[in-house]
Amino acid sequence: MLRQSLSSIAHNGVRSLLTILGIVIGIAAVISLVALGRGLQEQVASRLGELDAAVVTVTSADPQRPTAQAAPSGPGGGAGLGRGRFSFEPSQPTLTADDVSAIAGLDGVTAVSPASEAQLDVAADAGASSATAYTVVGVSGDYPEVAGLALQAGQWLSGDDDEVVLGAQAADELFDGRAVGRTLAVAGEELSVVGVLADGGVENPRSAPDGRLFTDAGAWRDLAGSEAFDSVQVRAADADSVADLVPALEATLRSSHGLEADANPDFTVVSNSQVLQARSDVVSGFSTTLTGIAAISLLVGGIGIMNIMLVTVTERTREIGLRRAVGAKSRHILAQFLTESVVLTGIGGLLGLAVAYLFGSQIASFVSVGPQRFTSGASAVIDSGIVVLAVGIAVLVGVLFGLFPAMRAARLDPAEALRHE
Repeated sequence: MLRQSLSSIAHNGVRSLLTILGIVIGIAAVISLVALGRGLQEQVASRLGELDAAVVTVTSADPQRPTAQAAPSGPGGGAGLGRGRFSFEPSQPTLTADDVSAIAGLDGVTAVSPASEAQLDVAADAGASSATAYTVVGVSGDYPEVAGLALQAGQWLSGDDDEVVLGAQAADELFDGRAVGRTLAVAGEELSVVGVLADGGVENPRSAPDGRLFTDAGAWRDLAGSEAFDSVQVRAADADSVADLVPALEATLRSSHGLEADANPDFTVVSNSQVLQARSDVVSGFSTTLTGIAAISLLVGGIGIMNIMLVTVTERTREIGLRRAVGAKSRHILAQFLTESVVLTGIGGLLGLAVAYLFGSQIASFVSVGPQRFTSGASAVIDSGIVVLAVGIAVLVGVLFGLFPAMRAARLDPAEALRHE
């Protein structure tokens, strides 16, 4: 029966090839996107695995617009060595030094640090006539523990207002790497470099610790002209403690800010584990949506199979009559045409899988989900499970769209079929 099906398909080679092409495209699209979705899931899980699940971030927010977070604070300014900085303020910072102290006293908190940023003018020489804008972060002595930072030279901030620690890239740009013990001007104030962070090896150091400067929170408030912080980072004793710590943080800050139970908070509390779950949900939804769209092309291919099988039944009506006349049963006719349909889609499925394997990896270069740091380098992942999926889909399409033409052939009256011209 299989040999006869292959012979029939080969007899109408061009028509069979065009019919198979729809299945090839459909299978290739579905498998490529399923594989890409799996690759993105693995990539996001890998990147988010680098996030510390025991860290919680408290961020200032506008109670009138709960989704708006505070931007780097302070009035705008111009170039030079004064207090000029680039700034925009969707909402004002609302977290204070008292909030940091209150958070530090909570059970389950092992380290806490403000982490407030501002773009400030920085020069390696206080007498320079020009400066470069750097992100300056106000932190406390606990910040390396909270953020998982390490030093390559010198020491961390001791709490003095005239100290600064440089990221590795910033140290190279300002002092060619030999920064410890040197002085620089930040917004017109001279600070002493006491340490340099280890190189994080990131692609964009400007948006990472490598390209930033770190000062004590007290010094930062003077430099940035702000009495409040944009955010506070908190380290829990372990990842299991985060679930209990988050509501405790919210309750403590509501109390210290004098907020009623039904009032919108002027802060948000987000754990890294929540970020991980949110990113995973986005990628999952993205993959499901694209796979559904690709399945439409498979549906079109299946309709093409049904159409060509109906044409085949019409063309071979007399043959069906002859086979019935010499003793073939309806089930034999049904099985024959159903086998041909499955063979067509099976061939299309294997070719589609080959196309997906050859070109599926290229899809990742055209697709981006979320921040680039979470999805860069993602690729399609085709494993044995996806091979089984491809073959299974092809067979299912062959059965579903070949069943009606096969039943129609099986139900033909032998006498009428023999008289068919």
